[in-house]
Amino acid sequence: MSRLKLTETFVSIQGEADSVGWPTLFIRLTGCPLRCVYCDTQYAFYGGEWRTVPELLEVARGSGVRHVCVTGGEPLAQKACLELLTRCAMPGSRSRSRPAVQWTLPAWIAGESGRGPQDARFG
Repeated sequence: MSRLKLTETFVSIQGEADSVGWPTLFIRLTGCPLRCVYCDTQYAFYGGEWRTVPELLEVARGSGVRHVCVTGGEPLAQKACLELLTRCAMPGSRSRSRPAVQWTLPAWIAGESGRGPQDARFG
């Protein structure tokens, strides 16, 4: 079973790109080989806990939001990140690849009772 080294997960409002304003689950993975001078998450370089891809999918299902951002560190430095993204990027979802890899959870992952972004934005 594939595992990822995880620094933290949290729900917040997305503040970047075309997803700005959407409630988002952030999955911050541990580790980064890049060491960019402008990095604001150096605490994610080391430490963390191992989690399986199914465990992270369960966190996403229980988050109450449909937008997810996998960030780091450098998430794509972990090979299992591709499995996590593949298992979440279903046809009809909004998948994008940026320094923080983002997608929208399909309804089957978010659950029918999960709050979608439109619920949070428009009451």
